[in-house]
Amino acid sequence: MVGCQQTHPMSSQMPQVSVLIPCRNEAKHIERCLADIYGFAPPPGGFEVIVIDGMSNDGTRDILSRLQKRYPDMIVLDNLQTTVPYGMNLGIQNAKGEYIIRADARCIHPKSYLCDLVELSERTGADNVGGVLVPEFGNGYTQNAIALAYKSRIAMGGALRDRGDFIGETDTVYGGCFKRKRLLEVGMYDESMVRNQDDELSFRLREMGGKIIQDGRIKIQYYPRKYFWHLF
Repeated sequence: MVGCQQTHPMSSQMPQVSVLIPCRNEAKHIERCLADIYGFAPPPGGFEVIVIDGMSNDGTRDILSRLQKRYPDMIVLDNLQTTVPYGMNLGIQNAKGEYIIRADARCIHPKSYLCDLVELSERTGADNVGGVLVPEFGNGYTQNAIALAYKSRIAMGGALRDRGDFIGETDTVYGGCFKRKRLLEVGMYDESMVRNQDDELSFRLREMGGKIIQDGRIKIQYYPRKYFWHLF
């Protein structure tokens, strides 16, 4: 969508963006996720990648150890509490970037993802900006049922559901792109919110007078869970 300065992902200076990936037991997806992220067109200043692992026991850590040889700049942190908000706060505290952008292991993002979000944030002055999830249909009934729910107005409302090329204010967005300074000012994520922590943070930012902006042209492929008990 927007042009990016073609530099190495990691700059010798402080990176403009810190990409945070909270994960737990994502052995089937983490390698594809990191290949996707390290293929991003870098914004001016470059970006760093921080994986916050929730003490995975399915082989994810072995894969991350192997991938650190391919991506020597990648940072891996232990999330001893295993929850997403605790992991995100740990990543924010260790991040060096001006911007914090969350990415998930089950998603595939457009190559210009970082540049698009930084440009959107700077142009609108919003506290949080993002795109929309586009669920991918799998081979199983359960995964396809979850994907259909993501497309439902009843199940998802308007905030996260794909509404074409809608651009404007909304309640919340996938992942999010924030100024790190602003996150520290508002107290980061509420660690008591094991679920829906993104919604709560966006709600708090809006209560404090901030804006949440969604750009429907920024579309992220999402691979739903294969089993309902994983979803729950």
